[in-house]
Amino acid sequence: MADQFTTRIGIRQIETGTRNNTWGDTLNSDGLQVIDDAIAKQTTLSGLTGGTYALDASEERAPIIICQGTLAANQVLEVAAVQKHWWVKNDTTGNFTLSVRVDGGGGDAVAVTQGEWALLYSDGTDVVELQIPPMEHSHTESFLVACSDLVTDISTGTGKAYFRMPYAFQITEIMASLKTASSSGAVTVDVNKNGSTIMATPVSIDAGEKTTTTAATPNAIGNGTTAKDDEISFDIDGAGTGARGLIVALIGHRILS
Repeated sequence: MADQFTTRIGIRQIETGTRNNTWGDTLNSDGLQVIDDAIAKQTTLSGLTGGTYALDASEERAPIIICQGTLAANQVLEVAAVQKHWWVKNDTTGNFTLSVRVDGGGGDAVAVTQGEWALLYSDGTDVVELQIPPMEHSHTESFLVACSDLVTDISTGTGKAYFRMPYAFQITEIMASLKTASSSGAVTVDVNKNGSTIMATPVSIDAGEKTTTTAATPNAIGNGTTAKDDEISFDIDGAGTGARGLIVALIGHRILS
């Protein structure tokens, strides 16, 4: 039985008992190199002008295909009727489309937008674009803002502290703490975005307590969505008595989509 080749990327399967003294060379060139190409090779198709272009086995083995050229007509790339996926970049110019289909043209084709990448998969009949769900948010982050010093009794007033958001951010939780608790009366804080409150229920630290965690009335956020460069400011609406060292923490995540 002669050597065979795997269906999808063409790795040589050496016939048992053959290729004495050349087995290693054959494995390197027709096995390991093929695997290396299939994992990390980049194919650049330059000089495309339109029409139909059938990728050869070496070109379509690569997982990354970059298409270049000035199109004078619609361009179709044809791949073999095997199961495989590719990242395809349409780097062509000209007011024409570039699409990928299985050789023979009987199945579905996918157009790749100029200047964009597309992740494509062929099941041997149709080519489809795989949709990657956008990341809705990243890991949890927090901004800690000092609204007073540590040795002076806090007092009521607007704009006790402020900063500008460095990126779009979703505030999902607000906590506050004191270095010295109020001896009587609650400390209440309002958080504003561009001059308007984001709170449905203000931040509150009860008398004798140092944190919002134990508040009788938990705070509630009305709208915690912020954009890059939004001004976030803090008002002290209730100062209690003798409270010092107020720090407010805005907890949430970046908005990535």
